[in-house]
Formats: sequence, structure tokens, C-alpha cells
Amino acid sequence: VVGRRAQLVDAATGAPLGEVAADQGFVPQLALTSLRGTDVVVDVERGAVVARLPRAAMLPLWAVAVDDAIVAIAVAGDRITVELAGGELYFVDVATGDAVAAAGWARRWRLLGAGDRVAVEDVLPGGADAPDRWRIATWGVDGVPRFAVALALEPPWLLGPRGGAPGAPVVAAYGPAGRAAAVLDPDTGAVRARVTLPDRTVPGAVFATMVDGAPVAGAVLRQPLGVVLF
Repeated sequence: VVGRRAQLVDAATGAPLGEVAADQGFVPQLALTSLRGTDVVVDVERGAVVARLPRAAMLPLWAVAVDDAIVAIAVAGDRITVELAGGELYFVDVATGDAVAAAGWARRWRLLGAGDRVAVEDVLPGGADAPDRWRIATWGVDGVPRFAVALALEPPWLLGPRGGAPGAPVVAAYGPAGRAAAVLDPDTGAVRARVTLPDRTVPGAVFATMVDGAPVAGAVLRQPLGVVLF
């Protein structure tokens, strides 16, 4: 990306494939994905979300007009998320442009990796004798809510990235320097484990994924570089 233009190039050869130019005066908003092995770039053009084929002279695949300002677009599983300034989130089919609205509203949505979940976070203020609680709610790419939980964890709080496999848990770092982590069930939000991380943990550098079919969470260590799973 240079200024308001994004240049698409072949990853193997560097050959130019096409260009996307923003028309709202800022940097381009775009997401790169594939459809049955065919590269697709989805971007925002003149108030519409447009899918183009970079290996076919940037021919359009579909276009969907949007009656609001678009905040962000991203890849979520086999769909594209389109977040609007009004707080709505839509999941768009890459093949057809058909959209499904998430059954909820948020000031800001958070994509948990390129998988099957998006999340929102907010704080539930505590009383005089009760601490603030961290509320996490997640949705699937079908727009259906998955879970909502309020956790009594010491701030600051940070959700870690999540692998794309459906069974991957949700992991959260919390406390001073992100030295503790909680592992949540991806379907219910139940806390599966709470761990204290080693002193060498990179602050907040936690993640969740699947390894050999089993759900795991982990953290990145430094000096020397390493990974610990839990």
C-alpha cells in the first residue's frame, strides 16, 4: 500500500496483477481471500463492497451497495466481514456477495484470527466493594451469538489471536504485563484453565489453536525465543 493505492502482485514472481485505489481519501480497505482456488480481492469502492479477480484483469465478481460508512473489512473463515460505522457487522459470502447480519451491535468488533469467531469486549463497572468485570461476547460467521461471559480478572485485558479450526479455544491475557492467561471454551465461554505465565513471556503474546486435533493455548517466550503450550 502506498498512499491511497494498493498494488497487488504475484507472491511467487512479484509480477503486478492489479491495483486498488481508495476513493474516500484514506488508505484502501481490502481483504485477500480465495474461492475454490481462485484468488479474490474484496475492497470498498464508491460506497460498495466489490469482489474482483486479480488474475483475470481485475474483473468484478460481484458488488454490493452499502448505505453506511464502512469501518473495516476482513477475512473470517470462508466469508468476509464488513463492519459499519453504525455498529453493525455483516458476513458476506465470497462467491455471491450475499450478506448475513450478526445478531448484535458493538462499538467495535474484533476478529479472532481468520477463523469462525468474531468478538466484542466491554467493561462492566463494579461497585464500591466489587472490581470491574471484563465482558466478552462472540459470534459465529453465521451471525449467531455463541457465548457471552463476564470475567472477574485483574486488568489490563487482551484477547489473543485464534486459529481457524472450529474447536480452537479462546485465550485471554490479563493482569500486570499480561503474565496470566485464561482459556475459554469456544462454544460456552466456560473457563477451562487459568495459568500463570513464565517471567520470559512476551507481554500479552498468547494464542489459541488446534494441534493434532486437540485444542491448545500458548504463549510466546523471549531470551531465548520459545513457545509454551497449556
